[in-house]
Amino acid sequence: KWWHGVFIFSSIGMLACIITLWAPYPIGARVPSAIVATTPWSDGCQGLKSCICPRETVCADDLLSMIFLTIARSSAWFDYPLYMLLFMSKANNLNNFLQHTALRCWINFSDYHHVHSLFGIVVGLESTSHAFFHIVRWARRKDDIQLLWNSQTGLTGLIAIILCPFIVLPMTVPYLKKLMSFEWRKGLHYLSIIWGAALMYHAPARIFWLIGIPFFIYAADKMMEGFLKTHLVESAHFQRLGDTSCLISFANPPGFGRQNSAYVYLMLPWLSKYQFHAFTVFPDTKANHSSICIHKCGDWTQKLMKTITTPMHKPAFVVGPFLSPFSSPAMDSEHLVAVAS
Repeated sequence: KWWHGVFIFSSIGMLACIITLWAPYPIGARVPSAIVATTPWSDGCQGLKSCICPRETVCADDLLSMIFLTIARSSAWFDYPLYMLLFMSKANNLNNFLQHTALRCWINFSDYHHVHSLFGIVVGLESTSHAFFHIVRWARRKDDIQLLWNSQTGLTGLIAIILCPFIVLPMTVPYLKKLMSFEWRKGLHYLSIIWGAALMYHAPARIFWLIGIPFFIYAADKMMEGFLKTHLVESAHFQRLGDTSCLISFANPPGFGRQNSAYVYLMLPWLSKYQFHAFTVFPDTKANHSSICIHKCGDWTQKLMKTITTPMHKPAFVVGPFLSPFSSPAMDSEHLVAVAS
């Protein structure tokens, strides 16, 4: 899997963090006790000839604090590439474009959701560890716990760690996934926008660009999706297929294009103005038309089935199309087995 290589860069980042912390100045941040004693936030290294204390929020002037600081910072540096890919993986239009380039030979841009889910779990665990060891370290040093709400680093970190469970847990814990509706879980997941903005201002300038560039690419991609890839189908044809399924057919709107093995997000304003659901789209038997087959399996689809009692025409908004995660294996494989039911 190509994304295994991301962890190589993460490991390099962790190693770089450890070196820049423990190596003597100017390579690293470790300086003699006499120099640390001249700072307004420390009286010098405790029981050590040198320690790490470049600024108030990352001052570790005893061995245990240095260990806690190393764990907290190295875990964050390990996750920097993951932070970036969390936003890049949801830039659907960019990934759809890249999947049509030669880069697809090495990276399956259409299957980024799996990567997003995995990296999200890793980042959730890392963020918890990062916050825990910083808070413990601050709690040990005089009144440093006040940095949690009196400093930009502490306040932005506090915002991020409070939001983290609401972003990660509803999408990963099976009990919560069963308990909460998809709309609530997806709505909470969008708190990641605030989470990302907090991270941009959490540490020195480099993190602003490390998080900011993929964050703004994601934001620009979403704006493009809203203005250029969201199509109004004024007269889509809805027809029930028995009691469990519904077939939607529509003329391809201008700019919709035609591609096999794709999916779209569907919004039916007469059913719900706030819910966009992903469905596979396939070419219809009628020229320049597409179809979506929907199986009844949740609240939204049940409402749809109750509304469509007879064949009828209704408006719909279609976002996409985007290449399906199955597109690359299907197009790049020599032998395929098709199973129908």
